[in-house]
Amino acid sequence: MKNGKTSVSVKNNGQSILHAQLISSAIPLGVATDEEMNGLYLSIDYYRNGKPDNSAIYKQGEDIVIEITVHNTGSIGRYDELALTFMFPSGFEYLNERLTSGDTPFKEADNADIRDDRVNLYFSLEQGQWKKFRFRFNAAYPGHYLFPAINCSAMYDNSITATLAGQRIEIKR
Repeated sequence: MKNGKTSVSVKNNGQSILHAQLISSAIPLGVATDEEMNGLYLSIDYYRNGKPDNSAIYKQGEDIVIEITVHNTGSIGRYDELALTFMFPSGFEYLNERLTSGDTPFKEADNADIRDDRVNLYFSLEQGQWKKFRFRFNAAYPGHYLFPAINCSAMYDNSITATLAGQRIEIKR
């Protein structure tokens, strides 16, 4: 890609008609700064040593607990098949309690898809109900990182969604 433009060429080496379709998508480089709350309210709290601390500067080796709360603020009743996507900053290591203590995290979720770089949680919420999910991390690698936006939405209704803006973080030695 040069100057924001990409060129593609296609050559048909056969005799029949060739149909080509180019579909592209991209994620903007940088921090997603737009917040959106439609039928859901999403909030995040950070804890260090058991105390609230929302600072974006961490010490290497420091443990952090992040609580994400999802609240059904809509007026149409129960929301089924909600998906919470929480991607981790690259400098954080997720401390998976299933592996360290045998505890089952995310008991409030119907299903949890835990990956190296993210957790996807699937659940339902009654009108007015809220659920809180706790994540444990270690600030493992020094550097400057992007903390991606956090999103929760109904899987089959694009009008029900909540997004928390991302931010830049730093992990110091």
